[in-house]
Amino acid sequence: MGPVILSSIKKVNMLQKLGYLLLSLAISFLVFFVILKHSERKSNLSNGFARKFTEPVVMIWNVSLKEGIYGIANVLNDTIILTKFDRPYDLVKFPFKTKSNSAKYSQISLLKNREGFGGNNTIEIFKNDAIILSGLSGMAYKFDFAGNTLLSSKIDSSFFYQTAIVNCNSYILAEKLVVENSNRRSLKKVTWSGKNTGNYLVPKYGDGYFSNDGFFKYDRVNNKLIYMFYYRGEFMCLDSNFKLSYTAKTIDTVRASKVYLKAVKNQLTYAVPPKVVNKRFVLHDGKIFIHSALRSDNQSLHDFKKSQLIDVYDINVGKYICSFILPRFENQKVLDFYIHDNHILTVYHKHLAVFSLPLLETKND
Repeated sequence: MGPVILSSIKKVNMLQKLGYLLLSLAISFLVFFVILKHSERKSNLSNGFARKFTEPVVMIWNVSLKEGIYGIANVLNDTIILTKFDRPYDLVKFPFKTKSNSAKYSQISLLKNREGFGGNNTIEIFKNDAIILSGLSGMAYKFDFAGNTLLSSKIDSSFFYQTAIVNCNSYILAEKLVVENSNRRSLKKVTWSGKNTGNYLVPKYGDGYFSNDGFFKYDRVNNKLIYMFYYRGEFMCLDSNFKLSYTAKTIDTVRASKVYLKAVKNQLTYAVPPKVVNKRFVLHDGKIFIHSALRSDNQSLHDFKKSQLIDVYDINVGKYICSFILPRFENQKVLDFYIHDNHILTVYHKHLAVFSLPLLETKND
């Protein structure tokens, strides 16, 4: 072959390789585009329910918090009382009625001997007393603010992982029981002296233990105990004697807990982190305020990522009323919230914020 023919063949081969390269790039781009669109479509699939939103909340003031994870213990005499989850005996106080974002705080320590406070701890602040329950040691502590005195009592011989305080002398504890070779979640009511005055075995669902994980609180005004399930859209209402009043479905469509387990050293544990449906709740003025983890059809994915959703239910019958949005603060998620009068107190990772509680009616009412 002559030089001209060889040169032409080389050019044709180069053009073919370039064509194959461009075709490969085009196919790769097309595959990427299809995957992206499928992902966007999946993110915007219908969740099967819509919320009735109130008017937006309005922030009144906020203040920075020192390092730590805080919860709201109570509001007494126009004072917000915070407690650290790992050190419930150390209280931080802020004035409730402040117009400044640099509100001064004070601290008070209730205990000198701080041993045995691993595991779950619960604190309740009353007008004259503070009650602290330690799940690891099975102890109750009563601090008298007026006399600055401390009493203690052994209320249970076993570990309890969650509690609700009925009053200064009565407590509800959550424990793990083995029933017919299966782990179950159980509630127990005890007195200051440790006397057992009632028991309640949470109805078996799924494996009976992991699938029934939840959070409970007691409403003293209405004499009702609310048990909210983390992994399915459901909550129960009982009285202080564990008589079931009703079981209610939350507004979402999640009816089954998607919990997958595995055995590790002959012990069952989560194979993958389960999907959370309900995060936490508070009780106020005959209503249940549930912090939901799910987006509804009438909220965009963009707005959902910037907000925290609170669904409101009637405590007497469990009926859904409406929903409102708590915004993220400096991209921080809500760690705890509390309702006092017509205000929502919200704890973020580094801030305490106070919002106005909206009228619990929807925009179209």
